[in-house]
Amino acid sequence: MIVAESIAFESLGHTDLEWCAPLPKGQPDAWFAALETRPPRTVVDLGCGTGAFVRTWSACNRGWTIGIDHSPRCIEVARARSGGVGHWLCEDAASWAINHRNSADLTVCIGVEDLGGDWRSMLSLVDHTTRRGKWALVGVTVRDQNQAWDFLPDLTRLIPTENELMRDIRHFGWRPVVEDTADARAWQSFDRVWRQSIATWLRSHPEHPNAAQFTERLHHGRELFDALGPHALRFKTVLARV
Repeated sequence: MIVAESIAFESLGHTDLEWCAPLPKGQPDAWFAALETRPPRTVVDLGCGTGAFVRTWSACNRGWTIGIDHSPRCIEVARARSGGVGHWLCEDAASWAINHRNSADLTVCIGVEDLGGDWRSMLSLVDHTTRRGKWALVGVTVRDQNQAWDFLPDLTRLIPTENELMRDIRHFGWRPVVEDTADARAWQSFDRVWRQSIATWLRSHPEHPNAAQFTERLHHGRELFDALGPHALRFKTVLARV
């Protein structure tokens, strides 16, 4: 499975979601309240999905906002919902980040798929893109620290525990200002909508070259999720000064 196909699979379900991640209760209000203390003038959302963050920020604030996503479908929805607000780029977010060092007062990455699917790579690229003394906002799926994950070594490298994630964030010298975790119920609700959207797409595109592969991944993912149990995964968000 090459990364491009993996990313394409991940994005299929995102166009039916406002936020492309399960958010903790009270977000994004807590982020915006903290950001108002030193408002960023340049906001870049790496893997913006349908553009909820850029759209919400732009509605209340002025400045240069850019949403970047590899998915034409997500960018199309983002533009349609934005009412002409913000700048939307359909391109590889990781490549954009590599080529735009110190370009943002706030770099957002809610989910790691657009940056290669690895949380450490995501943190590195967000750090690379963000000006010193400014802001970073990241969201990452985390696994239950008490869960017996030894039988899934490949997955444990992709999904950190909350402690592992926070350790790496502090390794970059970031100073967390707002952090919260969506509970397992929020993750399950998000996962249900995401999977339903992919299933709908597959029914509409039975002849697509990736249809059989994506169907298998969808079924395998469901089996794995059921095997791990309903409380295995949560979603951690961190707003930090860089």
